[in-house]
Amino acid sequence: MKTLLSIVLFCIINFHKIIFAFVPSGRGEHNAVLVDKKLYFHGGWAAGEGYAPSQLFYLDVSKSFTILDISLMPWTNLSSISGVTCKTGATACADETTIYYIGGWHCGGLVSKFNTISLQWSEPTTSGSIPKEEIKFVHCVILENNIYIYGGYAVHKMNILDTSKLFWSTFTSSLIYSGTHFYSATLLNDSILYIGGAFHSLDGCQTNSNQELPISIYNTNDNTWRIVTTSGQIPTRKCDHASVYIRMYYN
Repeated sequence: MKTLLSIVLFCIINFHKIIFAFVPSGRGEHNAVLVDKKLYFHGGWAAGEGYAPSQLFYLDVSKSFTILDISLMPWTNLSSISGVTCKTGATACADETTIYYIGGWHCGGLVSKFNTISLQWSEPTTSGSIPKEEIKFVHCVILENNIYIYGGYAVHKMNILDTSKLFWSTFTSSLIYSGTHFYSATLLNDSILYIGGAFHSLDGCQTNSNQELPISIYNTNDNTWRIVTTSGQIPTRKCDHASVYIRMYYN
């Protein structure tokens, strides 16, 4: 009898968990950052609704799951944390414990911080050459204490945020990268690889003089650009995409 009762209680508890489990709603223009085996999602826009509900949550990728049923994936909603603000079209970078959300359309500040250990959200005040509101649909790259953000709407400059001082600086050069947003940015050691992008809108998805995909590298040591020549089956254009660098090891 006790065994039967235990089984019934177990089923009721797990049924309750399934029924009331958090499942994120559909959205676009959000971002995702991996910190300590947790994939943190923030922001986004829901068609016909505006800012997507549940602006902050994570997926625990340390647990096994299938993508065939999103309701059974190990989601955790953090949107009830005090001070969480909404963003869409923003960019996000993380150091070991803190995620920085920058730009986009927002109901808070230009820069937001989320500490994944203390679960505290804040809207810090920054100083220096603070960027204007053109930082939308761009990608950031973090290297040590510096966050690098290139471009924005029709803006050819590199914005650098020193996270230790919350101080902005900018860099411009005679050699510029054509795509100012909708590009992908990938850190390669001490350089950043920029692929594709557009100048003003997705209709202006960039190509180079040979009608090929533009690729440039920005050196963070001396703030210089260089154009990359590639070979093989070169795409003609690429916008609103993502790129990931996976280091290869050979014996």
